[in-house]
Amino acid sequence: MTVTHRIALDPNDRQETLLRQHAGWARFAWNWGVAEARRALDAGEKSATSHYRLRPAFNRVKRHLAPWSATLSQNPAKYTLIDLAGTWDRFWRECREAKRCGRKVRRQYRPPRFHSRKRGMAFRADNGPDTVRCAGRTIHLPKIGTVRTREACRFTGPVRECTVKHDGIRWQAAVVCETAAPDAKAAGVVAGVDVGLRRLATVHDGAAALTVENPRPLKRALTKLRSVNRRVARSRTIHGRNRRSNRRERLYAERRRLYRRVTNLRLDTMHKATTAIAKRSRLVCIESLHVAGWLQNRRLSRATADASPARFLSLLKWKCRREGVRLVETGPFYPSSKTCSACGAVNADLRLDETWRCPACGAMHHRDDNAALNLRRQGLAADVEGVSDGRGAAVLDEASTRQIIPHQCR
Repeated sequence: MTVTHRIALDPNDRQETLLRQHAGWARFAWNWGVAEARRALDAGEKSATSHYRLRPAFNRVKRHLAPWSATLSQNPAKYTLIDLAGTWDRFWRECREAKRCGRKVRRQYRPPRFHSRKRGMAFRADNGPDTVRCAGRTIHLPKIGTVRTREACRFTGPVRECTVKHDGIRWQAAVVCETAAPDAKAAGVVAGVDVGLRRLATVHDGAAALTVENPRPLKRALTKLRSVNRRVARSRTIHGRNRRSNRRERLYAERRRLYRRVTNLRLDTMHKATTAIAKRSRLVCIESLHVAGWLQNRRLSRATADASPARFLSLLKWKCRREGVRLVETGPFYPSSKTCSACGAVNADLRLDETWRCPACGAMHHRDDNAALNLRRQGLAADVEGVSDGRGAAVLDEASTRQIIPHQCR
């Protein structure tokens, strides 16, 4: 199996210049590929967006168009054109599907556009397996040299891929390592995990309900962000919208730092919580959430984006696969919060109250604790009574849940 992790880089001045040059080289290749594909499509040429056509054509003209690239690695341009061809393939596939279904092409599948310098800097640094080497707190990148890192590589095994990206503050390397698949864990608790907005997660292991509080980093940073945005707006009014200003660049840098801090605070809480859940459990049951529907509610959209429940679930899934933990996912319509954990009655009239009393038996429940306990019981049912259909799916009673899908490491 392959695992990916990010490592913050600490380059010197020469390596910083080389990293920026390689990012610019990748952007140059992308823009050339977009222009060439559009020109070929206007001329009616077939297979104009295939990388089998774009790469040889680019190799014939790159020395004339970019003589400064002779001292740089050619890997960023090569993988950029491959990624560009993949983007065109997804766009054509979406066009065919939209035509077949009689609908419009979805916005996320629009054709590739030109990249700007302001969009961000990133490039693929490797040239296949074992061309990037990690040793201690250093990483060796082709044509750039040995770059210091802020921490050592957390996984052992050969490096399959390496993508270098600038997040607005510092350079980071996303390293893909190939490791042995873990054995299924036999010891540990069975945990039910309920994800929400008041609490980021509630974990019930049969004995007690543990809570992970929502840090709400965006809500805490809104005052400073609004102040910076007002200063940016005044700078645009005074100096002109399209004229460069050193003061405005400093404001942009301050805004990037604020957003980066929000992201770091959110991810730090998620990584710590999901790692703790995966390490102490042998089976985890979660509920598949329709987060896109939450984002359509104008009263909950900002709080939903600030909590990022979909990101929490995705992190928990791949960490369970990494630790050999069986993951059971209930259907999106399973009433985990509305079902009484004492008698099993479903309260169809339940609102968004934090606590509620069961109308059937009179038991008092906390909404999140009750949902986590019900999810744990669904996980136990899937572990004991679930019948596999040969594709890794265990189907239970349709009245309680639509489908339970365990994800096992193989």
